[in-house]
Amino acid sequence: MLIALLAIAESQPTQNLASPTLEGRWRLVDMGEPSSPSGERPLPPVSSGATPVTVEFSGERLSGSGGCNRYITSYQTTGTQLAVGGTFAFTRMACPKLIMELESCYLKALQGAQNYTIDQQGLQITYKTTEETGVLRFVAEPPPEPSSFIIHW
Repeated sequence: MLIALLAIAESQPTQNLASPTLEGRWRLVDMGEPSSPSGERPLPPVSSGATPVTVEFSGERLSGSGGCNRYITSYQTTGTQLAVGGTFAFTRMACPKLIMELESCYLKALQGAQNYTIDQQGLQITYKTTEETGVLRFVAEPPPEPSSFIIHW
């Protein structure tokens, strides 16, 4: 009888009820497919030396760079639904107008996060704001290298 139960258990398909983990650091590559009455809003060209737009999920904390300023807030997930905290704390540096506009659009979109998916291409966060809906697309970033330095006494 035990053998029959094991055979039945092995033949049952397994379901992975856990959602893919958001943990880690991600770099924004596209703010695509907005359904705004004004039409598409492509990402502006940014110089190769510019600070990338990033998000890092760690525990219940979400932080990153908007391209100019650093930000931090909280987040929660239920399945693949994503709710980003209402209050952001961020630095207040001045950057070129184009970068500041991108940062503002990005942070509004992130605050309007609805759900997420993770696949071979990376992380996609769908968002909805009062002005538009769209998708934030990210690629995984490796963790930063630990600083190594030698102190000579």
